[in-house]
Amino acid sequence: MRGAEGLKLELFYDSTVEPFGTPRFDFGVVRSLLRTFAKSGVEVRIIDTAGWNRRMLSEAFSRASAAGKEFRGIFGSGRRKGWFFGREVPAVLLIKEGRVIDVYPHVEKGGIRTVEEGLRCLIRRLRVRE
Repeated sequence: MRGAEGLKLELFYDSTVEPFGTPRFDFGVVRSLLRTFAKSGVEVRIIDTAGWNRRMLSEAFSRASAAGKEFRGIFGSGRRKGWFFGREVPAVLLIKEGRVIDVYPHVEKGGIRTVEEGLRCLIRRLRVRE
């Protein structure tokens, strides 16, 4: 697998909350994709945010925001920007050398790149064996 040295994936989700229907999220599929990365040597963390307070979620969202991706309306808006991050809207952070370089889901070309789509694209780009 090329280009994956130092890559880390972190999934934030709440096991006690049913995710919103948009963007689509299937925990079983995402967990399977993350296992594929783990078998290839990528560090994978699945972080259950059940019981996290708003401050903890806000800090995680701020970290995700450092990637510079567009989240318009995905995780909340206005005064509640990031309100749904890692709870009603699960998210995956791609981290390289300690820096968040990508986040799924995010807005891309007018649509939403889901967690599943983003991970599948990354598998192809890095040539990870499924």
